[in-house]
Amino acid sequence: MFEGVVATLLNRFLGNYVTNLETTQLKLGIWQGDVKLEKLRLKKDALDKLRLPVDIKEGWLGTLTISIPWSNLKGEPVRITIDNVYVLAAPRFQGDFDPEREHEREYKRKMRRLENDDMLRQQQLLKTQVVDGEDAKKQASFTEQLIAKIVDNLQIVIKNIHVRYEDGVSNPEHLFAVGATLGELSAVSTDDEWRQAFLHDSGSVIRKMLKLAQFSMYWDTNCQTMQGLDHQTLIRSFAEAIGGTGHQSILQPVVGMGRLAMNKRPAPEDVRTTAKFEFDQLAFELDNEQYADALLLTTAFDYAMRQRRYCKHHPLPGVRPKDDPRAWLLFAFRSVYDEVHDHHYRKTWEFQKERRDDRLLYIRIYSALKVNHGVLTEADRSALEYLHRKL
Repeated sequence: MFEGVVATLLNRFLGNYVTNLETTQLKLGIWQGDVKLEKLRLKKDALDKLRLPVDIKEGWLGTLTISIPWSNLKGEPVRITIDNVYVLAAPRFQGDFDPEREHEREYKRKMRRLENDDMLRQQQLLKTQVVDGEDAKKQASFTEQLIAKIVDNLQIVIKNIHVRYEDGVSNPEHLFAVGATLGELSAVSTDDEWRQAFLHDSGSVIRKMLKLAQFSMYWDTNCQTMQGLDHQTLIRSFAEAIGGTGHQSILQPVVGMGRLAMNKRPAPEDVRTTAKFEFDQLAFELDNEQYADALLLTTAFDYAMRQRRYCKHHPLPGVRPKDDPRAWLLFAFRSVYDEVHDHHYRKTWEFQKERRDDRLLYIRIYSALKVNHGVLTEADRSALEYLHRKL
């Protein structure tokens, strides 16, 4: 039972971010208790959740290891290790706009949110269900205790992370790059005295000891792009930069410890989560050129996000107003017309009737989907996809 749950969760999570996930290998590894996935390529839209005009040009997850002690889940922790994550991102501004691609990406973001909301509702429903029968109550109680023990003792280690954003658009005078690197971040469970331990009964509070090593940030001005490098050279350049060497640092490498306490059953007046961190030092530095680039970057992001809703009417890239004034006049007219028309149409009875009909249809199809355990007629499945895209 737990193997299936773990496989489903990992498939759902990793499938949103990587392209070459071997689901057969994943399921086999989970059953054996040791999953090791290597050289996973990140999707171009893996950062879409941030809702920023950014695309991933190169992205790799070197190693993902999950150790599950099936024979002794009540005595040993589940361990997750993530190693060698390298991301090279670049801006996605006007010249890269594709209406069909943007609509598809927005649809995928919406479906991820719906899946997450549906999963949370199912978890809440399971918690509130009344279990009939003594055996069923014992089984439900055993399952809940085992899952709670696994979560309470989960150990996570993240090593060698380097995320780099290159931008040659925001400042036309030169290319700049912003990056963050991380040597290690780990979290282990502790007892009341903050000593590492396997918790058999954590009570109402989970305590995690955090370890942070070699976290730094840099802002390189007038630098060379890493796009176009061969794979081996690219990976070597990413790895060598961890620790803040060879770059214009804005945050010197940070080493520290943290204590995280999470209240599982807080009262309305209680604090849900408390965290304390101790660092050896926090040294920030920003010169005039880096500050100017930062202002240009935030301005470009703000402009790109405001212009996104009008991009479908925009003249072709490279066409200036003096080259085709009619195209730019139509762009302004259509942008204003669409906004005004949509604003007024939403106040009409016709729109209200359409939304009511769509809502009733969605409730009927969604109810059938749950009652029939995911089985729908072809017509209902097509109608459900249409409503997901429309609403």
